[in-house]
Amino acid sequence: MALKTVELARLGSIVVEKKYGMTYAEFCEKHLYPLYPVVIGDATKNWSARDKFTPEFFKKNFGDREVTVRGQLFKLGDFIDLMMTSTEDILPLSL
Repeated sequence: MALKTVELARLGSIVVEKKYGMTYAEFCEKHLYPLYPVVIGDATKNWSARDKFTPEFFKKNFGDREVTVRGQLFKLGDFIDLMMTSTEDILPLSL
């Protein structure tokens, strides 16, 4: 049984939960085969990408690439700077 379960949403009789520590057997039995939704809260806990793919990584390796966000063109590095300095009170581009 999952170590931790949090209810995220409810739509009629369907409840979407976020689970941590779920075994593969539990996932198959309760979610995969009955096609019942779940968010796996710790699915990426062992991925090396969690430590590698930081905003600094993307600025260093792809900062000069152009990206379009809500119809505006940015250099990726500039957009990352904008996002890193924004606050909940001051959201850039009304995101």
